[in-house]
Amino acid sequence: MGLYLHTVLFQGSNYPFLGWLDPPMCPRSVDIIPGLLRRINAFRGVVEELEEQRSKYKKYIIISWYFGVDDGS
Repeated sequence: MGLYLHTVLFQGSNYPFLGWLDPPMCPRSVDIIPGLLRRINAFRGVVEELEEQRSKYKKYIIISWYFGVDDGS
């Protein structure tokens, strides 16, 4: 398994085109990979939401320190 390098020389050109030729993937990996990519994208969405919440709470903390807001105890 692996990638194969192939070259194509176009007529009238001194520069060959270099490219990679990927062998076909097995059917199992064709079935699994799209699901894995969906899960990764879903986790990225969760991470973005958590980063937004973190930013919001950080602002709340800074404002509370600035104005001296107390928790009432």
